[in-house]
Amino acid sequence: MTKAEKTYLKARQNLLKEKINNDEDPCGDIKGQEHSKRAVLVAAASEMPNLLIAPPSHGKSMLAAAAARLDVVAIETRPCPCGEYSNPFTACKCEPEQIQKFWTDRANLKMMPIQCEVPPVPARELLSKMTGTTTARQQEQLERMGPKPTNLTEPAKTLLKQATSELGMSARQIADATTVDAGIAALEGSKDIDAQHMAEAIHYRPLRLP
Repeated sequence: MTKAEKTYLKARQNLLKEKINNDEDPCGDIKGQEHSKRAVLVAAASEMPNLLIAPPSHGKSMLAAAAARLDVVAIETRPCPCGEYSNPFTACKCEPEQIQKFWTDRANLKMMPIQCEVPPVPARELLSKMTGTTTARQQEQLERMGPKPTNLTEPAKTLLKQATSELGMSARQIADATTVDAGIAALEGSKDIDAQHMAEAIHYRPLRLP
C-alpha cells in the first residue's frame, strides 16, 4: 500500500473505534455472516486490510466496526452507484458505463488483498436466537495464534502455481496471498503453510470487479 492509503486506513480505523466504544460485542451483534466474520478475523491475523462489498443494509458497517475492535481496518463499499449490482433480490438500475466509472474512481480498492462479498442474511438467521462468532471468541483466537510460518508444503506450492496459471494472479496478488495464508496457518496453529491455508487465502484474492 502507498503511504497515503495507509494514512487513510488508519484514520478510518480510528473513526470506527470511536463508534464502537460503547459496544462490547460488535461481532456478536451481527446475525449470520460467518463467512464475512472469518474474513475479518483473517485480515487481523494477517495484518492486512480487507474490503467488504455489498448492497445497502447487508451489514458492511457492522463488520467494519467488528474489524476495528480487532485493530484491523475494513473498508466497506457498495458494488455500484445504486448499490444493487450484486443483490439477488433487487435489480440494479445502473448502466454498464456507470458501474465501470464507479470502480475506475475506486481503483485503489480493487487491489485490497482480502476481499469479501457480504451476502444477504436469510430470515431464519435474522430471527434466530443463536449467537454466532463473538468478538471475545475472535480475540481469543488471535491471542492463541502461533508464529506465522514461512514454509510452504509441496501441495501448497502446487496449488499456488495452479492458481497463478488459471486465475492470472499478478505478482502483487501472489505476494499478498503468501502473507494471508501465513496468517491463516498461524490461526490454525500450523507450523507450515498447507494447501487448505493457501486455498482460503486465494479465495480472498481481489474479486473480478467491473
